[in-house]
Amino acid sequence: MPIPEAFYLVLDYGKRGRESIIDWEHCSKSDAIDAIKRGDYRGLLTEVHCIDREDGRWSDVSEDIAREILDGLDTPPSPELFEFLERQLGSVTMMELREAAE
Repeated sequence: MPIPEAFYLVLDYGKRGRESIIDWEHCSKSDAIDAIKRGDYRGLLTEVHCIDREDGRWSDVSEDIAREILDGLDTPPSPELFEFLERQLGSVTMMELREAAE
């Protein structure tokens, strides 16, 4: 039976440094997306990484996660979520979201 991928958040605390946050009990893709949408973290969310636990490699999946969150939004994002989406997807996409919400 294959080992599932693990998703984790990378947070930036400015001068205090960066931190990777992973909850090994709740580290699926949907868990990561839910945590991001709820804002279950402190600091500036800069990246989302995925670990392939079969071979130990990781990859930056920030843009893919941001796109999935954006595609599933049914309410305007919080300022923190908006900032993450804008950083990952670019201002043109976020400008379109802003205009659609008005």
